[in-house]
Amino acid sequence: MRYRLLIIGLALTLACSPRAEAPGASGSATATAGATSTPAASASATPSATATLKPNPTARPGTYTSLAYRYRVDLPSGWRRSACQSTRDPAQPPGVETFTDATVDEETGTDIGPAQDVVTVQVQVNAGGQTALAWLESGTLGSSSQSHFEKITFDNNPDAARVISNDGAIVSAYVVNARFRIYAIQRGLREPTPTSETAERAIMGSLHILRDAELADARATLATPPTPAARPVEEVADTVARGFSQKDTSILATVAAACLDSFVEQAGGSFRPATRFLADIQTAF
Repeated sequence: MRYRLLIIGLALTLACSPRAEAPGASGSATATAGATSTPAASASATPSATATLKPNPTARPGTYTSLAYRYRVDLPSGWRRSACQSTRDPAQPPGVETFTDATVDEETGTDIGPAQDVVTVQVQVNAGGQTALAWLESGTLGSSSQSHFEKITFDNNPDAARVISNDGAIVSAYVVNARFRIYAIQRGLREPTPTSETAERAIMGSLHILRDAELADARATLATPPTPAARPVEEVADTVARGFSQKDTSILATVAAACLDSFVEQAGGSFRPATRFLADIQTAF
């Protein structure tokens, strides 16, 4: 019965999905923090043949550029984009990209949130033309008696707002209306320390929505991986069944995403890196 539940969980997680994306598959990262883009002469610029795909910055400073969602942020040393907690295969909003200070092997979480510090960027289509402040006031990010909303100018954009503590000491989120989209960058501290506070403030404050020339330049100079081909659900299910019947997690690894979820009936769920998840299954075998 235990294996049956695991098979069902894996099948539901992986069926009909493309092969697991490499970390940072939705964008590219450059190794120099705070680098400025040089506007391209034409929006139809052709990607450079010498462009090198840069995965998420890990354990070093870097500028992460999301070509799918058209923004960039600067990541301090030790921070990276999370494949586990970000929208898989992003194309158009809505979507979420999450940045964490956890290593790939250490990253975990439950249905009530990640176990490590994170900063999330939420992107939604703003079809109704809401202002940033009105979007916040609609309750999408929730509210608290310990904080309030303020209209501000952010990154030279006058249509922005923030969530700030009542004493004015802590900004927990910025919201920007740009490119007919709402961008909300929000922090999630598990155990606030001076170091984590500084890092998260820096990431949030670095949010920059790409202008047309900057987007064209990024598309021309930053490489992106090809879109992985989808697989039939039957193929995935057969592979999962074969892996369990042969008690071979190397077979399961061929259809595993970067992270795997597990749930207990009438209880909560959690996610772990595939390497750790499959290692536990191998031990059970």
